[in-house]
Amino acid sequence: MTNKEEYRLFCESEKNNMPIYSQYWWMEAGCAEKSWDVLLVKNSRQEIIASLPYLLDEKIILKYVQMPVLTQTNGIYIKKGEEQGKDSITADLQSQIERLNLDVFYQNFPATPVDEDKFKEKGYTIKERTSYIIENTPDIIALFKSLDQSKQRQIKKAQRNNLILCCNKMTVEQFYAYHDHLISKRGMRNQIPETIFKRLAKTALERNQGCIWSIEGEDGETQSALFMVWDGQKAYYLVPANDRDYSTTGAPTMLTWEAIKWTMQKGKTFDFEGSMVRSIANHYRQFGAKATTYYSVSKLYKWPFAIA
Repeated sequence: MTNKEEYRLFCESEKNNMPIYSQYWWMEAGCAEKSWDVLLVKNSRQEIIASLPYLLDEKIILKYVQMPVLTQTNGIYIKKGEEQGKDSITADLQSQIERLNLDVFYQNFPATPVDEDKFKEKGYTIKERTSYIIENTPDIIALFKSLDQSKQRQIKKAQRNNLILCCNKMTVEQFYAYHDHLISKRGMRNQIPETIFKRLAKTALERNQGCIWSIEGEDGETQSALFMVWDGQKAYYLVPANDRDYSTTGAPTMLTWEAIKWTMQKGKTFDFEGSMVRSIANHYRQFGAKATTYYSVSKLYKWPFAIA
């Protein structure tokens, strides 16, 4: 069996613990137009205890690892119960990365099990990045009261406007077209490739690891939409699509709140993902989200590429 074939079986056995972005199906769907593979660490019984999936790209003479589209983190995954071997696992994976003969390595790693010093010793550059999360709580009433008062008012306004919450009423194609239209209205270019988004979204829906939420007015017009995905531990606020023409109806806030409520009811943590834009970060905090750290891990191997 190839590494990827072994990894597919490993991911199915670990699907309740492994982040969605490291799972075999996510990499397969998100990297289908490019090449991806995985580094594995095994114990003495030849059982996989750790992994590091990666997207490999090549342009002209350059060979590099980078992040797939819509993927917050890849990085090291260590099987539950094997954390005590973190140092040896990290060293093993670092040696395997070196053998890839890259020009550059770049990935976002989750906060654990990264040991910054172990990577810095090998010449990697580590930078902190910030995501915003709401830890799971069964007390929805208390959670609502913890929202910024402006958010509470917007949600109540949306309720008075009799806005309608829909789950998977929009198809994947309709959602992408809606999102693309809103991006165009702002004079911007859509950074999400259509083929990759549709492949990821359809697979997520088929696996019951994703949902397209939308909010409609009484006239049936869509005012806000969201593509959200989840794994065994977290739900991710992946692709929001908010029509600014309806910004005063409370639709975007109501939709986000409903997605948060659903996540709490499923016993998961809600992850807004990161933003370095102050206004967006403040928007997340107004929902009670707390900043949490993850890391970009990079290394330039050859000086001509570093100059480029």
